Amino acid sequence: MTECKVSRVSQVGIIVTNLKQAIANFEKYLGISQWECFDGADLPPLEINGKPGQLNIKGAITVFPDRFEIELIEPTGEGPYMDYLKKHGPGVHHFAVMTPDGNSLFQELLDAQKAEGKKLWIHAKQIHAKDRRGMDFAYLDLVEEMGSIVEIYNEIRD
Repeated sequence: MTECKVSRVSQVGIIVTNLKQAIANFEKYLGISQWECFDGADLPPLEINGKPGQLNIKGAITVFPDRFEIELIEPTGEGPYMDYLKKHGPGVHHFAVMTPDGNSLFQELLDAQKAEGKKLWIHAKQIHAKDRRGMDFAYLDLVEEMGSIVEIYNEIRD
């Protein structure tokens, strides 16, 4: 049996059409009321489909005591999230995993995508947002292979 390469599943990301309403619904139906909101304009420049870009999104993240997160993402303009919303509609978009060894596995996964001729869907280096200190993240389009987009982080966020 192959050894698991990731330390944990850390997040599920959901595309929504109305962030305020989605937050209200999570509170109404599940009692989840603590959200940290963010704007894609506040993120540093990143790569989208292999080219420099910016994310046109609003979002919110809630973190559970075990550090598992739910991320809500509302596309606010053209870009990869709007393209996804137009093609698939609202709903679960990705799950995120942590690589336990810093950059080694993270880079291995990125290199494997490139070797297969795929562009990284989204790739950000050295994010320094409030609780995402100095980390890299990337979205791997593994919908055909695994049924989902997979987000990977290169370090554990405590």
